[in-house]
Amino acid sequence: MSDPKMPDVELRKLAEAATPGPWMVQQYSTHVGFSVWADGRGCIAERWYDITQAKPYGDEIGGNAAFIAAANPAAVLSLLDRLDAAEARVRALEGTLDEERRKTFSMLFEGDLAGKDKTI
Repeated sequence: MSDPKMPDVELRKLAEAATPGPWMVQQYSTHVGFSVWADGRGCIAERWYDITQAKPYGDEIGGNAAFIAAANPAAVLSLLDRLDAAEARVRALEGTLDEERRKTFSMLFEGDLAGKDKTI
C-alpha cells in the first residue's frame, strides 16, 4: 500500500482479506531478525539481515515489526469504524447547524424579528 490517501473502502477490503490477528513480534536470539506471527496461524511476515552487517537497517527494524504487529486487521477495522462514526456525527451536526442557520435567518428577515431591532 503506497498511497497514503487510499480510500477507506479499499483499506477495509485489504484488512478483511488479511490474516486475522492478534499478531505478535518474535525476535530471535540465534538469528538476526524479526518475524510477525498471527495467533495460531504461523509467521505472516519476517525480516532478516546479514549478521556481518552492523545494524544495516538501524534501530528501527524492531519498531517496524512492532508497528506491523499492532496494525493488524482488527485494529485497522476498529479505526475505520471509529472514523466512519465520527464522519457520520460530523455530517449530522453540519445538518443541524444548517437547519439552525435557516431558522435564524427566517426569524430575522421573515418572521418574528422582522421590523424589530436585529442586533444579535
